[in-house]
Amino acid sequence: MGHALTEQQIKRTFRAIAAGFFVLGLTVPTMLAQFPTLMGRLDLEEWHVTFFLLSMAFGAVPSLIGGSFLIGRFGSKLLSSIFLPLFLAFPVLYILAPNYGALLSIGFCLGICTGFFDVAANSQGSLLERVTNRFFMTGVHAMFAAGVLSGTLLAFISLYFGMPIWLFFLLISLASSTLLFFIRRDFLSFSIEAASDEEALKASGGKLPKLSRNLLIGLCLLMLLGIEAEASHYDWLSQYFFSEFKLKGQNLDAHWFVLPMVLFSSGLLIARLLGDGIAEQIGRPKLLLFGTLIGMAGLLWLIITHKYWEGVVAVFFMGFGFSFFFPIFVASAGRLNGVRPAFGVAIVSAMGWASIFIGPPLIGFLEHFYGFRWAYASIVPVAALVAIFGPWVVFKSRAENH
Repeated sequence: MGHALTEQQIKRTFRAIAAGFFVLGLTVPTMLAQFPTLMGRLDLEEWHVTFFLLSMAFGAVPSLIGGSFLIGRFGSKLLSSIFLPLFLAFPVLYILAPNYGALLSIGFCLGICTGFFDVAANSQGSLLERVTNRFFMTGVHAMFAAGVLSGTLLAFISLYFGMPIWLFFLLISLASSTLLFFIRRDFLSFSIEAASDEEALKASGGKLPKLSRNLLIGLCLLMLLGIEAEASHYDWLSQYFFSEFKLKGQNLDAHWFVLPMVLFSSGLLIARLLGDGIAEQIGRPKLLLFGTLIGMAGLLWLIITHKYWEGVVAVFFMGFGFSFFFPIFVASAGRLNGVRPAFGVAIVSAMGWASIFIGPPLIGFLEHFYGFRWAYASIVPVAALVAIFGPWVVFKSRAENH
């Protein structure tokens, strides 16, 4: 690689990328976890959740793909600098939405800004891995989980003590705005990104090998399945506990249906903090397999148990096990021969968002007719497919293996 980085540059870039994912986790899942609050204020039902999520996906998927072309022309650093400030306006707008129509419009615009910022941050993470030939993606995505944990825990505390939720979101948006300085200072420059892309394409003679194309398709399908298994819980876990569990014979108060997200995100955080180190020892294919099996065990436990505290423990193992899907699949897409890394990262990331068109609506449909437990049971075969096919696709995606 033509651009050698000092260890200080690597650490600064890693911290800036990780901080970007922290902000994504701090805001979006925390907002979704507050949907029961909006349901009471706007007189909404569960099916309204599904259409809000679809409005986000309609905005995010095209912006992810379009973002890959903008990155090729202007770089991911500039894209992040533009869309982060726009993105941070939405938490307060979301919680203060005056009616459902406004909420859907907010969801669509939020999806657009999230998509552009997400693909830029993932492209920077993939670039750092390629420039240094080291593993970083699981570590930076750990900060997404840290953001989810921090956001849900702070929301739990703020609800418990009666803080207005709009004020809570305003404070986290203002605090998150400091990230813009670190993006401008520490993200890798467009010249490094362009040189890395050119080198990746030269290695394959400027052509897309058939195997790389098939592997990219495989990664897209795996991401579609994997994110249904992981991210559906950001959308439905609070509702699942609100519907299926009680404490001392009473319905859950608001802060108790937020707590499972704290445990779920704790599992995500711990697994991703450990993930890169474990991957260095056993490889990402085995890490993906073992993680998926742990997540499936937690999911089955949650479906079977009727005890609130057992369910809370079960979601910790779900978060721990399903935590590796997104970072591993995105990192693999950024290393395919003959595929411009920003495009590979963007198209596979887009499939994660596209899972919103399948997973949450399917769970909402099944919940309406059969209840939450049967709805969650639909995730089990999805995770099983990832466990069966995912490790081989990830192994073959490294340039030296195909």
